[in-house]
Amino acid sequence: MTAPAAAGLGWLVWGLLGLGVLVAVGSAVGVLLVREDYLRLHLVTPITSVAGPLVGLAVAVAEGWSLTTAVVLLTVGLQAVAGAALQTSVGRLIGGQRGDVPVRRSP
Repeated sequence: MTAPAAAGLGWLVWGLLGLGVLVAVGSAVGVLLVREDYLRLHLVTPITSVAGPLVGLAVAVAEGWSLTTAVVLLTVGLQAVAGAALQTSVGRLIGGQRGDVPVRRSP
């Protein structure tokens, strides 16, 4: 974190990182407290859609423009896209087990 600290962006890095960690910990605590499967699934969503991008942005600001930054941003983007698809699949699985969603059987 030498370049951003020298440029006066250290506060931004720590702020983004702190917000990301706060969202992740808050979601984890919520998941522990809630018993309903659908609500648990909704409480995991902020981790992939908010906490991950905030932490990734903090790393990107800390590193400056480099190959490391590109890899981090690519990973965060893939996590955001794959996280939504995975949560949809898990929601359909829960719904199928409960009988809320019709289950298609393979021939």
